[in-house]
This record gives sequence, C-alpha cells and structure tokens, in this order.
Amino acid sequence: MQGERETAFAERMFTDHYKVRDRYQVPVASLAVLADADRHFRPTQFSAALWNCRVDFQFPVVKRLDYAEPECWAELEASCD
Repeated sequence: MQGERETAFAERMFTDHYKVRDRYQVPVASLAVLADADRHFRPTQFSAALWNCRVDFQFPVVKRLDYAEPECWAELEASCD
C-alpha cells in the first residue's frame, strides 16, 4: 500500500518481494495498491542489469483513483465473485 508518489517505489516492491520469498521459501505474488492523488503515477516494473545479469520484476497495480465513481465500485465488487 502506497499513499504518495515515491521515486524508488518499484525497486522497493522488488526488494520486499524477494525478502519475503527468501525468508519463507515460498512463491510470492506482489500487488501494488496505490492511494496517492497522482493519476499518472503507475509504476508496474523494476529492471536492473549489470554485465550479462538482468532482473525484470513486473507487478500488478490497483489505483484507488480508478474506483472513485460509484459505478466503478460495482465493477470491483463483481470481480470478487
């Protein structure tokens, strides 16, 4: 859950993901829930590369602003069935 825009958010998502996976040795699914007011802030991936070693981490995002209208809430509730 993120309440404000953060430059290094995607990297933090990756870090949190691998820390949970490393600690518990289980598959992990990461989901970003964004509650900030910036409609354009939608990080969905972190990538890093050095020499021939590369990490590409992609994650789904849910933005609170996308569900501001009442008809959007009905759609969201229906998706839970």
